[in-house]
Amino acid sequence: MMNSKDLLAKLLANENLNVIRANVKTASFESVTRTLTLPQWKDMSIELEEMLIGHEVGHALYTTIEHCEKPDFRTIQNYMNVVEDVRIEKKVKNKYPGLRKAFITAYKQLNEKDFFGIAGQDLSKLLLIDRINLYYKCGYNCGVKFTPAEMEIVRRVDRCDTMEDVYQLSREIYAYSKDERDAMKEELMKLREQNGEDPPEEDDFDSYMDDEDNFDNDYDYEEIEDQEIEDQEKDSQKQTTMSAPVTESDDEEKDLESKTQRAFNDRLSELADIDTIVQNFNPKLETSRNLIIPFKTIVSEIKAAREDRYTKIVWQQSKFFADEWKNSNTKNLQKFKADSMRVVNYLVKEFEMKKSATEYKRVTSSKTGDLDVRKLYAHTLTSDIFKKLDIVPEDKNHGMIFLLDWSGSMSDVMSDTVKQVMNLAMFCQRIQIPYQVFAFTSGYDSVSENQRLQDRYNVDEKFGGFVDTQFHLLELFSNKMSNTEFNTMLELLFSQPWFYARGYNLNSTPLNESLVFMCDYVGKFIKTNSVEKMSFITLTDGEGHSLYAAGNRSIKDFSYNSDHKRIRVRSLVRDPITKKDYNITDVGSEQTRVFLQILKDRYALKTVGFHIASNSRRSIENFINHNVQTTSNQNIYLMVEQMRKDIRQNDYALIDNTGRDEMYLLAASKQKIEEGELVIKSNDNAKNIAKQFGKYLGVKTSSRVVLGRFVGLVA
Repeated sequence: MMNSKDLLAKLLANENLNVIRANVKTASFESVTRTLTLPQWKDMSIELEEMLIGHEVGHALYTTIEHCEKPDFRTIQNYMNVVEDVRIEKKVKNKYPGLRKAFITAYKQLNEKDFFGIAGQDLSKLLLIDRINLYYKCGYNCGVKFTPAEMEIVRRVDRCDTMEDVYQLSREIYAYSKDERDAMKEELMKLREQNGEDPPEEDDFDSYMDDEDNFDNDYDYEEIEDQEIEDQEKDSQKQTTMSAPVTESDDEEKDLESKTQRAFNDRLSELADIDTIVQNFNPKLETSRNLIIPFKTIVSEIKAAREDRYTKIVWQQSKFFADEWKNSNTKNLQKFKADSMRVVNYLVKEFEMKKSATEYKRVTSSKTGDLDVRKLYAHTLTSDIFKKLDIVPEDKNHGMIFLLDWSGSMSDVMSDTVKQVMNLAMFCQRIQIPYQVFAFTSGYDSVSENQRLQDRYNVDEKFGGFVDTQFHLLELFSNKMSNTEFNTMLELLFSQPWFYARGYNLNSTPLNESLVFMCDYVGKFIKTNSVEKMSFITLTDGEGHSLYAAGNRSIKDFSYNSDHKRIRVRSLVRDPITKKDYNITDVGSEQTRVFLQILKDRYALKTVGFHIASNSRRSIENFINHNVQTTSNQNIYLMVEQMRKDIRQNDYALIDNTGRDEMYLLAASKQKIEEGELVIKSNDNAKNIAKQFGKYLGVKTSSRVVLGRFVGLVA
C-alpha cells in the first residue's frame, strides 16, 4: 500500500501527484509529468522526512520551468536553487503552518550533524550565496553576518514572489559573488607582490581561503536579529547595482557554486537507500487475444460437443443409453429449476425487504415552510410548528460480477458449485440487475509452454504490466441473455460439459490473471450499466498462481548489481487511476490481495469471497497459510479449531483479513443441493403445517449457502 508520507505529499499538493519511491539519492519533482520522486530513506527522523516532502511539495505547487531555456541558466542554476528554496519554503509554510515545526526541527538536526559542511570554518569567508543559504535554513543565530549592502539583498530574497524575481535576483547575486571573489584574488596577488612571491595559482588561492590566519576581514559586519529584517530601512535606500553575469568556464562555475548546498546534497544522498532497486508494475495484462468467450459462442460449442457425445454413446453402447443420458439431464434439470425457483422467489422477497430497510434508515425529514395548524397551540413551548416532508433517497443501481474457479481441483465439487452459481444467476435474473458470471480457465486453448514463455519475453518492457499466460474468461451468464439463451445455458451446464466438451475441461487456477483483467473491465461494466453499487464475488477452492511480468523483468526479492553485489528489490504495482502504490511479491495469494485491493480502491466496490474446502484440519490450515495474515502457529491452531466448529454449526466460517470485505469458507460436503420433501398429514392443524413448511424451506435455504449469505451482503 501507499506509504503514509507519500499520501501526505498528495494532500499537501492538493492534487493527485505521481509519487514514486525509487533507488535515487535525492528527492526531485518533475513539473511536466507532475511526478514527485522520493528516495527510500534510511535512518531518518519523522520531522526530517516531513520537511523534505514538504519542500518538494513546495516545488510542485510553486516552481515553474520557463527559465530553464535562458542562456545563462546553467551558470546560475545553483544560485536559483538556493533562492527558490527560500521562496517555496516560505510559501508552503504559510499555506500549511503545521509544517513550520517540522522545518525548524529538521534543519536543526541537519546543522547539528554538519550537513552543510561548515564545522570549524570561518563563516565570514563563505560566499554571499552560502551565507544566505545558512541564514534561511539554520536561522539568524547560526553565526552568519552581512554588510548593510548584503543585508538589502537578503531582504530582497525574502521578498521574492515569482520565478522571475528568483531569476533576476540570482543573476545579481552571482555577479556580486564573482566581484567579491575577484576582489579577494586581487588582494591575494597584492600580498604576494609585497612579499616578493610568485603570482598565486588557483589551488594557492583556495588554500589561502581555507586558512583563517591569512584572511584579513576588511568588511564591517554586524549581526542582524530576525525581527530587524522586516522593513528596517526605507524603500528608497540605495540598492547595489550589479551587472548580469555571463557564462563562465566549468572551473569558474565550480569556484563560485554554493558550497553549503553541495555539501547538503551530498550528505542527504547518503541517507538514501540506493542498495534497494524499486521496480514499478502496471495493473494491466498484455494480450493479443480476446480473453472473454461470449455466452453465444459457449452455447454453440457445448451444443456441438454434446451432440458429438450423444453420437459417441450411440456408437459405443446404444441409442437407448444415449437417450437415457440425454433425458436424465433434462428430467433432473426440470426438477432442479422447479425447486430452485421457490427458494429464489423467497430470497428475492428477503432481498427487497432488506433493501427497503436500508432505504428507511436513510430517510430524512425536512421542514416545508408551511405552518402545521395542529401544532400552533404549542408555539410558546416549541419552534417546531412547521409541516415536515419525509425525503426517501433514490435506490442505487446494483451491479454484480462473479468469477468461478474452473480448475481441476474443483472436479469433486464442480457439479454442486455450478448449481449454486445457477441459483445466483436465477436470483440476478429475477431482480433484474446488471450482472455477469465468468469462469476463469487455462484450458480453453492449447498454447504451448514454450510459446507462453516466448510471448512473455517478446512484450515490450516499457509496457510495465503482466503477461497473459493462456487463460480465458467463459461468460456463463449475463443480464444480456434472453430467457431462451438463459435456459439453454442452464441445460448445457447441467450436463457437466467439463467432462466431454473440448476446451471446457478443468485445468489450473488463473485467478490473478483474471483479477488484473478485471481492473479495467469492471470500470467498463460500471459505465455501460450505470452501476452505483458494485459487488465482486469469487468462488474458488484454491489460490491463483503467481503472475509473469512483461519483458525480462520479474517479481523478485533480490538481484545483483554490476559489481555482483546482492541488492534488495522492492516491487510495486502503481495504479495509474488512483495513483496508489501496492507492494507485491511473487506469492500468488499475496498478489490476489493486492489486485482485490486495487479493485476496491478504484471502484469502491464490495468484494466477497467463497472458498470451498473440506473440513479437515490439513485443508483449513492450508487455506489459512495461503489466505490469512497471521502471527504464530498458536494463532493458526486456534483459528482452525474455531473454523471447524463454525462449519459444523453453520455450514460456513466467516474469515477476516484475507483481502476481501468478507470471506466465507464453505465445506465441500455442504455444497450438495438438498431438496428435501414437504410432508403434511391430513389431520395436521395450521400450526403444524407452518412448522413443517419452515423445516422444508430451511433445508432448501441452508443447502444453498452461497445464495443465502449473498443476499444479505448485497442488499
